[in-house]
Amino acid sequence: MRFSLVSLAALCLGLGAVPAVAAQEHGHAHDDHAHGGDHGHAQGGHDHAAPDAHPSGVNLDAEPVGAVHPGEPAELTLTVTGPDGEPLGPDALAGEAGHGLNVFVVDEGLEDFEHFHPELGADGRISIRFTPEYARIYRVWADLALADTMPAAGGHDDHADGGHAHGGESHAHDVGHDHPYDESHNEGDADHHSDDGSIRLSDWVAAGEEAAPYLAPVNTLDAQAGGLAFSLEPHGEVTAGERVALTLTIDGQAAERAHLIGFASGARSMVEAAAEAGRFEVRFSEPGVHRLFVLVPVEGDELTVPFTLNVGG
Repeated sequence: MRFSLVSLAALCLGLGAVPAVAAQEHGHAHDDHAHGGDHGHAQGGHDHAAPDAHPSGVNLDAEPVGAVHPGEPAELTLTVTGPDGEPLGPDALAGEAGHGLNVFVVDEGLEDFEHFHPELGADGRISIRFTPEYARIYRVWADLALADTMPAAGGHDDHADGGHAHGGESHAHDVGHDHPYDESHNEGDADHHSDDGSIRLSDWVAAGEEAAPYLAPVNTLDAQAGGLAFSLEPHGEVTAGERVALTLTIDGQAAERAHLIGFASGARSMVEAAAEAGRFEVRFSEPGVHRLFVLVPVEGDELTVPFTLNVGG
């Protein structure tokens, strides 16, 4: 399911954005892992960064098949690796073989969003296709539940010098010049665990180096989509690290079925929840402005409705 904020005016969201600034193109290549130093993608004063490795030792590696350009279909190969660096097969996931994961692709401006229900192949790889709208960095998030038979990690991957261990192989996001990816936000930013016991992994791909627009820290909790009126109401203060209930109504009635996926500025961290009796129970890991995408099934289709919520410290 795809959503782009190009249609926000039609949705009556009125989200102000500073025009983006274009820069050069950026891609992946497997040589050395040039993650360290200043990447310089500013969003509201933040540089984008990849989360630390999951404590279980499981990692996600997203590699484009060919060049990635805005407005053109792109294919990504995602590989989920275990603590030993080897790809995990479907048996490593809880639930039906190969079906225990969701994948979300979002640009760092939180304007272009897609949701996938892929199957994990026997070789531990996933193939997804999307068409990036912007010449920006795109975050790829995977939410998956591991089977009890998944081998335990021997410890954290070695992140000295800001590197990830991807299958024991060195890994770089090569731009053809010295342009390292900043991981200065690794400590405290990684949102590894969900309340239902699943884990979250993240990597990134580039469709260019256009700066993400400023996301104003103003709550926007009402929207129009598909001829319906949507409202999201927090119950009490919304504070990082504390659980909060959010009620979703559609034309004044509690939504029986809906799915919420939320991202902090720059897509550094995410939250995910399914509605129960019209309520989402979530815990935001960091303060600041968040973009929330609510997925609602309507007459055999799925509407994606965006909201903006400011989370206190």
